[in-house]
Amino acid sequence: MLLGLVALANHERDLVRYQFAERTISGTIVEQLLANVGRLVDRTRAEGRIGYLRASQRMVQFSRRFRAAHFIHRRLRIDGPLVDSLADRFELLLVNGIVLTELAPYVDEKLTPLLGESVTPQLHDILHQRQDMTGAALEALRQQYPSYADLLERRFLNRFALRREDNEYRTLFEEGVIGPELHSSLRREIKIARSEVELRPRLDLGLETRELIAKVPMFADLSREQLDAVAHLLRPRFAIPDEQLIQEGDRADAMYFISSGKVEVLAAGKIYTLGRGDFTGEMALVSGKRRQADVFARSYCQLLVLKEDDFQRLFKNNPEIKAVIDKESDARFEINRRARDAATD
Repeated sequence: MLLGLVALANHERDLVRYQFAERTISGTIVEQLLANVGRLVDRTRAEGRIGYLRASQRMVQFSRRFRAAHFIHRRLRIDGPLVDSLADRFELLLVNGIVLTELAPYVDEKLTPLLGESVTPQLHDILHQRQDMTGAALEALRQQYPSYADLLERRFLNRFALRREDNEYRTLFEEGVIGPELHSSLRREIKIARSEVELRPRLDLGLETRELIAKVPMFADLSREQLDAVAHLLRPRFAIPDEQLIQEGDRADAMYFISSGKVEVLAAGKIYTLGRGDFTGEMALVSGKRRQADVFARSYCQLLVLKEDDFQRLFKNNPEIKAVIDKESDARFEINRRARDAATD
């Protein structure tokens, strides 16, 4: 088994290098992929199957660079590093999924004759686990940014097609089917097309405040003047899966309106799922008490944050919004009370 896993990891390195040689992936991405595979080889040699799976899990987790970019976005409201990190993550997961697909035939064609059929099911099972991890991470991004995912996949296919076309022209030239002048002309066309494909499309985080407000039904009937006032109070925020937004026992400093994504609230031993158009964090602001629940983003989320200082200002100028939030807050207080009473019985 150990020999098979090390062989798989080494072949994965070869596949990544091949993709780079074929100019289907950029130098920045190949460096990260090769670094990941290097850790995969090292952990496998040191810890066997467990090490291989741990290193595989790390491949789909958020890197330190990504978390630093997310911290800069959250604290300083600078989006550039986060945009680049998200785009890199998209591309890494996409290429990794393709490489994993190409590893499966290698098991049957190369490793089974070498190691025996008894090892084959185990290797395939491990590969399936990696494919599931990578697929889930990519699908989470795809759900938040489907158009961008399509652009990246089309870009990858175009790069592959251009490389194949270039090879075909070279073969025709070497076999004397086309002359040097036509060959040079065709190569120039490919070079121009490749320069266009090399430019990675820009990812739009979709954090324009007015666009986010438009996704929240509560704000749908506001006048232009009211929208301007609300947009001035709310701050956009991007959340990643499993990020904790609110911690039980903390002092309340903000509430959150959910423009997109899924959020889970853990209160009084129960889990409540919130989505687009919902809000959370208002109860402690209304009561002035400490937080009574933990709140986590369970997908990529686009949020609008209302700080404590602006809470009453929003209510004062928009009584209809206050009525909605007060009604929901009262209902949640009652649900939590009943849950606590049931827990003490």
